[in-house]
Amino acid sequence: MSNDEYLRDTGFQLTKLPCSERAPGSSFVLRHSFDIRHSSFVIFLPLLAQMDKWREMGRNFQSDRPTHSPALVVACLSVLAVVVVSLWLLVRLMNRQEGRRLSNDPRQLFRSLCRAHQLNRADRRLVAQIGRLRQLAQPASLFLEPDQFDAAAELPALHGQEAAIKRLRNRLFG
Repeated sequence: MSNDEYLRDTGFQLTKLPCSERAPGSSFVLRHSFDIRHSSFVIFLPLLAQMDKWREMGRNFQSDRPTHSPALVVACLSVLAVVVVSLWLLVRLMNRQEGRRLSNDPRQLFRSLCRAHQLNRADRRLVAQIGRLRQLAQPASLFLEPDQFDAAAELPALHGQEAAIKRLRNRLFG
């Protein structure tokens, strides 16, 4: 875009003045002409002219009765409660189908860890016995602490089962 085109688009014009109107040393003058057709104000004139119609249309949305009636509030809260309960039941159902139960039961955790490590009945009994003798609040913590097996092998109540304890420790912790 040339300078002349830019000036024309912005409302300015470059004009050559006659010799009598020129300042000394210049032959051109920059003048700005205001054209109402280029103003954004012109766009809003038809809208402003119809202000009465806009007001009249807005009156149809006004109401004399309260907008938040108690019945409407109770209905909205009921719908919200139904949606929340439905989502909660859906999540529980999906977790159950995946095999994860939502509980905080130490015995269930112990059983699931024994199943995950494929321990037979004798090994399960031995791990449970170690947990009782070591007085652990959570017998499942034996699956995290290999030192518990070393300490259990030295207990007099488990005398004669040292080989089984060592085998079980190696199986669980490598």
